[in-house]
Amino acid sequence: MINTSFLLFPFQVAGRDPTEQLVSPEPEVTVFARDHEKDEFLVLACDGIWDVMTNEDVSDFVRHQLRIHSNLETVCSSIIDTCLHKVLDCSTALLFLIPGHFIASLFIAA
Repeated sequence: MINTSFLLFPFQVAGRDPTEQLVSPEPEVTVFARDHEKDEFLVLACDGIWDVMTNEDVSDFVRHQLRIHSNLETVCSSIIDTCLHKVLDCSTALLFLIPGHFIASLFIAA
C-alpha cells in the first residue's frame, strides 16, 4: 500500500498550510437537517462518483436499483460501474437505508 502523503507529494507547495495546497486533505462536508418524512437513504461517495453523477442522478439510480433488488452491495457496485464507464477514477460508494422508510415503501409498491 502506498502512503497518501507520498502520492500527494508532487502537489505540495512549500510554505503553505495543508488546506492551502493544490490537493487538500480537508473533506468537503455539508450538513442538512433530516426530513424524517421524506429521507429514504444516505449515499456517501468520493469525487469519482460525484464528478460523474449529480445528487439527483444518484438518488434516482438508487431508487431504481432498489426496486429491482434489495442487495445494497449490488446497488453500490452498480453505481461504481456506471461511473467507471464514463471516467476512470477511484470510486467509492456507501449506501445506508433509513430504517422503515424505503423498505416499507418498497414492499408496498411491490
